[in-house]
Amino acid sequence: MRRLLTALLATTLAACASTPQPPPPSAQTPELGETAQKPPAPEGPDAFRATPPKPGNPPDLVLPTFERATLDNGLTVLVSTRKELPLVFAGVAFAAGSSQDPKGKEGLAELSYRMLLEGAGKRDTVALDNAFADLGVSPMVDTEPDGAQVGVRVLKSNLDPALALLADMVLRPTFDPKAFERRKKQQLADLARSLSSPYVLGQLVVLSAIFGDDHPYGHTSDGLPHTVQTLTLADAKGFYQRHAAPRAAALILTGDITLDEAVALAKKHLGTWKGNATPPPAPPTP
Repeated sequence: MRRLLTALLATTLAACASTPQPPPPSAQTPELGETAQKPPAPEGPDAFRATPPKPGNPPDLVLPTFERATLDNGLTVLVSTRKELPLVFAGVAFAAGSSQDPKGKEGLAELSYRMLLEGAGKRDTVALDNAFADLGVSPMVDTEPDGAQVGVRVLKSNLDPALALLADMVLRPTFDPKAFERRKKQQLADLARSLSSPYVLGQLVVLSAIFGDDHPYGHTSDGLPHTVQTLTLADAKGFYQRHAAPRAAALILTGDITLDEAVALAKKHLGTWKGNATPPPAPPTP
């Protein structure tokens, strides 16, 4: 027993001896209330570190400027020239958006403009998509309450064939029945997924509260499942025929292109576009 106590005592003393003790206060450590001395400034190649770099001059704000022309058929051509890269965005904008959806058919504008992607001229959906893919682009369609747009961003060298495809979509959409049913099912599926989002549900409530259910701005562009379900191919074709015309549209070109080049391309591809539709009036004040 005595040997065990002796061993424990020896172990304890050894542990205390091996524990590092805090060093005594250094003469260089500032006392309470004193200010610490700054380290010496670096010398040699690191001398630049002693002086923080000064901010440079703020960049100039360069807002885009647009030039405008009007073709004989009434089509507006808008051009914003920027030469930094050999790229051009080409889009056809329509003045009628989802605010023109008939009551009970909310989502019609979205579905009608989406049908422009489902074949044009002699090309079906796949052939049209492949033709754009050969140019290294994919067309986009965007529908908002006050209008819609279909367009692409391409290399300037591919602008002419890209505009030819866009003109086919705008002037000669096929509105194929099978493609319509597929696109309608896709819109319903997108709605089912989006309506599980609190953000989308909140947006519906906000639009209804601000504008009212009967106001043209009181619904989203996608519509609702029960309204989209009632849409027919005749509804989509009728909407497009009523609202798509040169006087209710504009060709927008931005990038490496001038107004003269844009007007020449517009006349070549959209100069024969005809129609009597005009921009719709502004919705009433809610």
